[in-house]
Amino acid sequence: MTDQIVCQVKDLSKRYLLKGKQIDVLRGCNLTIKQGDMCSVRGKSGVGKSTMLHILGALDRPSSGTVDYFGNDIFAMPEADLAAFRNKSIGFVFQFHHLLPEFTALENVALPGMIARMPRPLIMERAMELLSEVGLADRADHRPGELSGGEQQRVAIARAMVMRPRVVLADEPTGNLDQKTSDEVHELLVKINETHSVAFVVVTHNQGLADMMPRKLEMRDGVVYEGVP
Repeated sequence: MTDQIVCQVKDLSKRYLLKGKQIDVLRGCNLTIKQGDMCSVRGKSGVGKSTMLHILGALDRPSSGTVDYFGNDIFAMPEADLAAFRNKSIGFVFQFHHLLPEFTALENVALPGMIARMPRPLIMERAMELLSEVGLADRADHRPGELSGGEQQRVAIARAMVMRPRVVLADEPTGNLDQKTSDEVHELLVKINETHSVAFVVVTHNQGLADMMPRKLEMRDGVVYEGVP
């Protein structure tokens, strides 16, 4: 791990209007993520964890505040540049894997590279390497419907890594899995973090997964706090 700052969040706020009433979901969040960080984010339902993650991943825009990656405010980018940055530099893992059912495991992993129009042999080779790393080399030609829930999530993790991002954002990555499979996915996330020095920000209700993370964050009332009391 180095001290290089990957992402700097400053005074991040998000509000919505609901039936004429303002709802403040995020209330001035500040957060620094460095290369190789492994962060868990916990908090009660409705405190803004997923909203923050979506803004960190440029899937949503803040009402105010900035999200800087490598010193650049991503929301100052033109929309096309922002989409390209998101595809290349940020990996995503969700509770539900969102694999395309008509694609094989290998094709699903390679999909971000296909979208970026990378040379097919290069992205397929990289996708196969990642499938091997997550223990699914022998399942490369299987479609999602032929894989277990844990295997599908492993494919999703490999897909998140295929563009060699600097940060992976995971929203309840084990929330839909049984305990044994959850433990295996936990160990895989830690291994990938250590092997690739990629930063992970993991929203989770799972105490075991949170305890494995060197950095523990908590959200209360739309604000991020370092450490969990």
